[in-house]
Amino acid sequence: RKLATFRRPYHLLACLESVLSTIACVTGENFGIAGRGTLYIIDVQPQGLLLNRRFEWKSSLFDCCWSEVNENIVITCSGDGSIQIWDCNGDNTPIAILRDHTQEVSVDSNQVYCIDWTKRRNAPQHIISASWDKQLKLWDPQKGACLATYVGHENVAYCATWSPLYLAVFASTGGDGTIRFWDCRTSSRCLSIINDRKGEILYCDWNKYNKDLIVACSTDSIVRCWDIRNTKNPSIILSGHQYAVKKVKFSPHKENIMALWDVFLPNPMLEVIEHHSEFVTGLNFNLHIPGQLADCSWDECVKVYAPVSIKT
Repeated sequence: RKLATFRRPYHLLACLESVLSTIACVTGENFGIAGRGTLYIIDVQPQGLLLNRRFEWKSSLFDCCWSEVNENIVITCSGDGSIQIWDCNGDNTPIAILRDHTQEVSVDSNQVYCIDWTKRRNAPQHIISASWDKQLKLWDPQKGACLATYVGHENVAYCATWSPLYLAVFASTGGDGTIRFWDCRTSSRCLSIINDRKGEILYCDWNKYNKDLIVACSTDSIVRCWDIRNTKNPSIILSGHQYAVKKVKFSPHKENIMALWDVFLPNPMLEVIEHHSEFVTGLNFNLHIPGQLADCSWDECVKVYAPVSIKT
């Protein structure tokens, strides 16, 4: 498989998002505990991964996401409880800063850990965020305003992600071992809850072709797929990891493919790739090149590659 590497010293590589031939990656000093954060804009070129722009923030950055309507806009979230909106063609400061997550028990409790931009271009362009204050918040990025707050998680809210097929519906995961489903057109009460309770659920991702299939990963090292119409038990259980699973992604090109599993097969694991020396913290598919993946790790490297097992 073709492999390209981008290395940045002294930074935790927290998460990445890709669009066209460009990757956005956020980092934090000192493993995100204290220090500054950096947003890197990286171009994927035939000769390798080249740094395009870098933007500094005063606190560690934990997640990033591209705008669905403007290829130059990236949003990030940070340990100081704020969300930043950046213009990749602009100056070195955010064009907007969103603040509403509350600080409760400690200086760390308002970290915004995950953000997601509405997946549908024909829908209102909103941002959803998940924070260590246990809250989820809905934002209007144009007005810079918080539109709604969603409360229900009994522990840290780790993830919030929009459904690509259900209009205005998003899912969230938390340290309470639950996946919760919400509709931002209705009240702030959740629609339904998956009570897994076998570990802290760190992330979830919707299938891009089956509107009722969602996958989640947990601190118990197990990846579970759920049919949201029948949430008593997972429909698929994927084991093989040795430690907590931080990120899981369905392919944007095939219903059955995840990185790196085929959920239609009786033996679903397709391939094991071990090209990092530390925990892998970010993972994503290239929307425009089938079979291409990018990931990042605590070893301070971003890698772009095409696994043999999912080549089309």
